[in-house]
Amino acid sequence: MRAQHKAVKTPPNPLMSETHPELTNSILEDLLHSERLITKQYKLLTISSNCSDHKVMEGKRGG
Repeated sequence: MRAQHKAVKTPPNPLMSETHPELTNSILEDLLHSERLITKQYKLLTISSNCSDHKVMEGKRGG
């Protein structure tokens, strides 16, 4: 057995700070909240674009 592999110390992650867990939680909650908002807006955008596509297609067929 060779004991050449020493444990590499990873630098502390500022986001996952153990000294300020409440800060980390608030950051994560903000991220989740904004992700939900973006998802909502994206869905609305895709729905509205689909509707306009259908109108365009119907218009071309009709005239």
